[in-house]
Amino acid sequence: FLLAILLFNLALVFHLGSLRSTPALLQQQQQNPQEVAQKALACYAMVLKILSRDDGKLSLAAARSPFLTVASLNNTGEIQHRLGRYSESQVSFQDLAQVVSQHDPRYFLSFLQDNEYREIALNILTAGGPILAAGA
Repeated sequence: FLLAILLFNLALVFHLGSLRSTPALLQQQQQNPQEVAQKALACYAMVLKILSRDDGKLSLAAARSPFLTVASLNNTGEIQHRLGRYSESQVSFQDLAQVVSQHDPRYFLSFLQDNEYREIALNILTAGGPILAAGA
């Protein structure tokens, strides 16, 4: 479990680096934001694998750390969407919806700020596509 926490923190470093790096810094490191984002995705995938059951499926109900699972799925979906991998992003957000739905919202509000919780909720809502009829 400690390895999952370590990998999550490393994923955050890459994730934030892919968002905030200046072109000059990335050029100096000979990396582009997409490559850095890919490293974050690889780390998040390892976190989710650690939190998975033996058959490789995410143990949604019995994840050892719902917060770590929620944060990893949300961040994975965000990166996938930013990279134009919309169908993969949708799957991540649908998995996120399953995890969140199995817990009392107060659990997540105990360590997330209101705006962070709202952003996660919006990611979940948009994963299902438009909620209004096309002609509305």
